[in-house]
Amino acid sequence: MKILFLINKAGDGGSERFVLDLAEELNRRGNECVLGYCLEGPLTERAKAAGIRTVRLGLERKDFFSAPGRIAELCRLEGIDVIHAQFPRENWYALRSLKHYGRPRVVYTCHWYQDQGARWRRINKAFSDRQFAAAAVYDEGAEVLKSNGFASEKVCVIHNGVRLGRAAQTGTGDAGRAGQTGTTGTGRAGQANAQGKAADVFECCVLSRYSPEKGLDMLLDSIKLIDTDRPLRCTIYGDGGLYDHIAGRIKTEGLEGRVVQAGYVQDTRSALLRSDLYLSPSEKEGMSLGLLEALAAGLPCVVTDTGSSKSLAEDDPRCGVCVKVGDAEGFAAAIKRYMEDRDLRLAHAKAALAKAQSYSMERVADEYLRLYENGPEGI
Repeated sequence: MKILFLINKAGDGGSERFVLDLAEELNRRGNECVLGYCLEGPLTERAKAAGIRTVRLGLERKDFFSAPGRIAELCRLEGIDVIHAQFPRENWYALRSLKHYGRPRVVYTCHWYQDQGARWRRINKAFSDRQFAAAAVYDEGAEVLKSNGFASEKVCVIHNGVRLGRAAQTGTGDAGRAGQTGTTGTGRAGQANAQGKAADVFECCVLSRYSPEKGLDMLLDSIKLIDTDRPLRCTIYGDGGLYDHIAGRIKTEGLEGRVVQAGYVQDTRSALLRSDLYLSPSEKEGMSLGLLEALAAGLPCVVTDTGSSKSLAEDDPRCGVCVKVGDAEGFAAAIKRYMEDRDLRLAHAKAALAKAQSYSMERVADEYLRLYENGPEGI
């Protein structure tokens, strides 16, 4: 099967990691994936390094008239069976391309859940007959898709997943990464001693874009509230438009040393394995790939009640604490509790590893292949 993934900006967020991991897994099974993108970014180079062919297309608003024809021509030349779009505009362009070349099945994965407004509802309803399927990445997201005009019979749920073989490798940190055996010298504590760092520093981390919905301002507010004798360091991995704003707050509010901006990292596994606790302070989220990667690395978590974050943290087996969106005091209290309760960290680290087994990329690929072939009825 030949699949064309469409994404406007080939950036470094969770949606891009989803595309790369899924395309790699599908290629490994003998399918052929092509990445169609518009704006260059880290995903472009990572896809090329993984042997995924990339094609630059016009997918911005200014390409309203030309994009469908170009997508159709690419599909005709390449013999594309499925167009897998990642965001509303790319999905719309793909659906319009079927007027020029009607062979591909158009599948849409919704990573971002909000009311799209009356205009998009009209568009989604008008093109419903051309939409082969629309997948939500968490349970409640299916209802959001329907409320945004997608036909109920075209909607299904395929939970996000991560490549467990890459994410769940040996590493401890202060929690000991319960469930791993004979590895005390390879985790954060062992690395800290080898590098002359203080082994008792409690390490938190966040994988996040610097955008308003990710809640990084609330994160800083919560870090300021934590009063403890044990040294604390929170590292933010990522990039984006609010990077300088957060940097300014760190400097002016005396958080240097407590909050570290590490920028974008490709090797998220190593970043996670240097940590004791994962933080997800988002105001809006679907099913966070960063959070799934953290669970697969054996990290307990503190999250906000948005999207699937609460169920990932608190459903059995429980591996984290969930607080209300924007509740800096509650977020700080949860972090402090993990700092002070090693037994809790050990228990939730073990539970995180167990829970991650249900969210493998192999399972995701199985479900998308059934979706590509049979539509939502195959899920």
